[in-house]
Amino acid sequence: MLLTFAEVCERLRMSPKTLRKLITSGELVAIRTGNGATSPYRITEEALADYIRRRQVVPAKAAS
Repeated sequence: MLLTFAEVCERLRMSPKTLRKLITSGELVAIRTGNGATSPYRITEEALADYIRRRQVVPAKAAS
């Protein structure tokens, strides 16, 4: 399923500017729908899940 730019902003609770930076830096894979640089982005559920997985923080074990 393809998500819109706005849907991904909402899910990640981030600004459009920040999401755009993630896409242009290659941290989050997106697809341009249409021709030209002003075409809207779409993000697959899989790409979003992969980004979230890579951003997960594993807590350190508590010292005994």
